[in-house]
Amino acid sequence: AQSGISGIIPASLLSVPLILFSLRYRLPQFDFSVPEWLKRVLITVCLLPTAVVVLYILFLSFASDSSILPSLTIPTLSNYSRVLSDGLLSNIFNTIGVSFWAFVMVLLAGIPFSYLLATKRTPFVNGIAAVILFGSLYTGMHTLLPMYFVFERLGITDSLFGVGMVVCIQSLPLTILLLGSFFSSIPKELREVSLIEGLSETGYFLRIVIPLSLPVIGGLLTYVVVSSFNSFSMPLILLNSQELMPFSLKIYGYVGEVRSFYTSWNLFGAASIIGIIPLLLFFKSSLKLIYSSNLRDQGIEYD
Repeated sequence: AQSGISGIIPASLLSVPLILFSLRYRLPQFDFSVPEWLKRVLITVCLLPTAVVVLYILFLSFASDSSILPSLTIPTLSNYSRVLSDGLLSNIFNTIGVSFWAFVMVLLAGIPFSYLLATKRTPFVNGIAAVILFGSLYTGMHTLLPMYFVFERLGITDSLFGVGMVVCIQSLPLTILLLGSFFSSIPKELREVSLIEGLSETGYFLRIVIPLSLPVIGGLLTYVVVSSFNSFSMPLILLNSQELMPFSLKIYGYVGEVRSFYTSWNLFGAASIIGIIPLLLFFKSSLKLIYSSNLRDQGIEYD
């Protein structure tokens, strides 16, 4: 029992009641604006370590030896061809498959429940929301084995769908907090006018609420995709087939045990650079959805 309770962060026991309280009552808004020069300094400080890491990985990808501190006396592109011939693209597509299943489940479960939580605050709905939020606190390595046994009974242990379900479960608390808060901020008069004009409750949700919330949904999609690329423990436990190995496990295979004979830092660098490309392309395209200029782009027009 003590090992199970230790998986809960003590400070989070206070944060969840505060989150539930903020969903029920509107808290005052505070002005946290900072001077422009301070913003630039903070952005530079945050981006500098990231730039150093990316440049170092790029440095590794062109190295001809597998040392962690290689020399670039003879830069080579053979590392990229080696990882591509090793099936890296199929591993990236496996991770995209995990992202697809996770986001589909978030769309089918998280978004409707967030709307229900924002519009009908019954004790039953509040109880389910509390279970989801409190369940997100109980995480850690000690939960992996019980989850594996449950997934094994369901027959989804060796499938991308099972890993996507885990990513979806991890994303549900954020989905409820973001979308529930956004749905609560939509004026009730808009719903009343829509119902008077002849729209059903489902029509109002699909034709008005969903287009309005597309920027928030785009942000959740970005979070799900990044979580799928970063997921490591659950794919390692749930997946047994080499054909289903995601990108995170593949690049780990190039490193293996540090300082062992099988460690190939140059291949790790090349695979990491290739794996960054889909994320950059996706992030660039998702910005159009997240930072939409106006509602007319989403197909909403006003008389």
